[in-house]
Amino acid sequence: MQGPLRYLLCLVFVLGSLGACDRAPPADEVASEMHRYEQAPTIELGEVRWYGANSDIDAERAAQAEQVRALLEKLVGMVDRRDLRALPGEVSRDAGLFVDVKAHRSYADLERELKDPEGYLNTFYLDSAKLAAKQNDPESLAVRDILRLTRTVRADLYMNRQGDYCEVKLHLVDAPGKSYYLNNPVFIKESGRWYVAQLF
Repeated sequence: MQGPLRYLLCLVFVLGSLGACDRAPPADEVASEMHRYEQAPTIELGEVRWYGANSDIDAERAAQAEQVRALLEKLVGMVDRRDLRALPGEVSRDAGLFVDVKAHRSYADLERELKDPEGYLNTFYLDSAKLAAKQNDPESLAVRDILRLTRTVRADLYMNRQGDYCEVKLHLVDAPGKSYYLNNPVFIKESGRWYVAQLF
């Protein structure tokens, strides 16, 4: 099994084991977490699990986890700078990109979409005002502004046994009640390099 289908099936398996959709917190809890910080959050590693393998984290596994963390930090930086032009360089040409659990873009589709300032990615990830207008909901927040609700994002990593698939559970440390707004990003490893397969 190759390409996007393989990774979608992996995603379904891991999502089922993680319980990907957390319970939404009460409205008063969320309202208390709306402070916005002036810079992008730092990304720190939390729990690192390897499915189907023993729990020991050796130097090689620790290096893999750090590579995923660094790529996640790069993605957060792109979103914070409101500039996704470098995103295709972090995506596999063969696998393409899931922008969420259901919506897949081929590599060519991704390149085309990023050229449209009114497109889904540039709106949903970067611009709360455009998103609110498009959804007719003044409470809508783009991913960039959700990330600005915290100074630190804790990333729990869930790796497969082969070490070429990683799903990440994100926790907004200063706004835990908003963490469920973010998808679990997924990373795949091809020819020794990690790529983003699904955005947060």
